[in-house]
Amino acid sequence: MELGIAAIIMASLFGLCGIMSILASLLNWDWFFRSANVRMLTFGMRRPWQRVLYGLCGVAMIFMAIRLFLDASAV
Repeated sequence: MELGIAAIIMASLFGLCGIMSILASLLNWDWFFRSANVRMLTFGMRRPWQRVLYGLCGVAMIFMAIRLFLDASAV
């Protein structure tokens, strides 16, 4: 697999995870915030702060996806 194709795949994964994180934050998905992986990161936080944290993480993941995609297209 070429490096450019691998970067595009990684950018797509970052983008999908970022979108899912933002949607979970905005729509207050109960199943998302009750999962063990989310509770491991947000142990002891109240739900509004969990939503803010995952919204910011989602934005960061989308920026990372854009950066990876731009780097892949420059190669």
